[in-house]
Amino acid sequence: MPRSFDASVDFPVTVDQVHSALCDEDYWQARIAAFQAGTATLDSLTVDSDDTVTVAVSLGVSRDRLPALVTKLAGGDLEWTQTQRWSPVGRDRVRGEINMAVARVSASAAGQGLLVPDGNGSRLDLTGTVKVKVPVVGGAIERFLGSQLGNDLRAFERFTTEWIAENH
Repeated sequence: MPRSFDASVDFPVTVDQVHSALCDEDYWQARIAAFQAGTATLDSLTVDSDDTVTVAVSLGVSRDRLPALVTKLAGGDLEWTQTQRWSPVGRDRVRGEINMAVARVSASAAGQGLLVPDGNGSRLDLTGTVKVKVPVVGGAIERFLGSQLGNDLRAFERFTTEWIAENH
C-alpha cells in the first residue's frame, strides 16, 4: 500500500532565486558533485522558452549506507532515476513535479511541490507517495524511502541557499 507524505521547507531566498538556480546547469553539476551517499549523474537538463526546467538525474547509493533489508532486496547498491520538472505559475510561484523509479526493487515515488513567497524568502510545500510492490517487507522500504525524501528536502534547501549565496 503506497505511503503518502507531506513536507515543507523554508528558504531565506526568493522564489525567483530558487527557480533561477534550478534552471542553471552549473547548479545541477555542483549539486551532483556534492552528493556523498554514492554516485550521481546529470542525464539531461532542458529549459523551455517559458522557463520550465526538466532535469533527469541517475543516483546510486552504496550498500553500506542502506538498511540491511533494502540491501538484501536490491542485491547490493541501490540505483534510481529521478526526474524533476519546475514550471512558473503566474509571476511569483513555481510548481514542481518529481518522479523517481528504483531499479532492482519494484519501487517508485511521485511528488508535487509548490514554491511560494513567504515573508522575505520562500516556502516549498511538497506532497507525494512512495510505493513499493514487495509483499510483507514493502512497508519497511516505503518508510525508509519516505524518510530519505524528508532528508533530501532539507539537504536541497541547504545546498540551494548556499549555492545562491556563492553564485548570485
